[in-house]
Amino acid sequence: VAHMDLTYRTIAKREARAIGGLSMGGFGALMIGMRHKDVFSSVASHSGVTALLYKGPFPFEPGKTQLIEDPMTITKNFGRIGTLLYSIFGADIQNWRDHDPAFLAKSLKDGELAIYLDCGTEDEFRLHNGVSYLHEVLESRGIAHDFTLAPGTHSASFWADRIDDSLAFHSKHLAAP
Repeated sequence: VAHMDLTYRTIAKREARAIGGLSMGGFGALMIGMRHKDVFSSVASHSGVTALLYKGPFPFEPGKTQLIEDPMTITKNFGRIGTLLYSIFGADIQNWRDHDPAFLAKSLKDGELAIYLDCGTEDEFRLHNGVSYLHEVLESRGIAHDFTLAPGTHSASFWADRIDDSLAFHSKHLAAP
C-alpha cells in the first residue's frame, strides 16, 4: 500500500481504499481486508474461498455447519488443493483460523468494513457452501454486507456478470460524505 501511495496518485487514507478479487484472490481480499481494517474500508470477493475450515454439510444448511479441527484432514479430504493449502498454513489450527475469513469475521463489528460477497450456485469447487456459511456468520453478528448467490459456475463469465455490482458497491462505500 505504501508503494502504491508513493507511486500513483492515490488518496492515502483508509476511507479511500478498497480491495477485491476472485477465487483465491477473493480469499486474499477478504483475509487482507479483515486483518487490516485500519488500511481498507471496503472488500469484495467473487467466488472466493471464504471458509478455509468448512467441512460441511454439502449442500450448506443454516445452523448445521461442521468445521475442520485437524488441518491434516484437509490433505485427505481435498486432494491436491488441500495439500497445497497445508503447505501454506501448516499443522497449527490457529494459523488456519488467523487467515480464515469466516473466523476473522467473528471479530468484526458492524460498520468496520464494507463487505461484498457473491458466488455461483453451480460452483464446481462448491465454494457457494463456504460463502453461505460466511454470510451466516456475518448475519449472526449483525454485520451489514452484500451477499448474492446466483446461477453460475466458477468461471470468467460468472465474474464478468458480477463485476459491475462489486465496483458499484465499492463506489458507494468509498464516496465522500
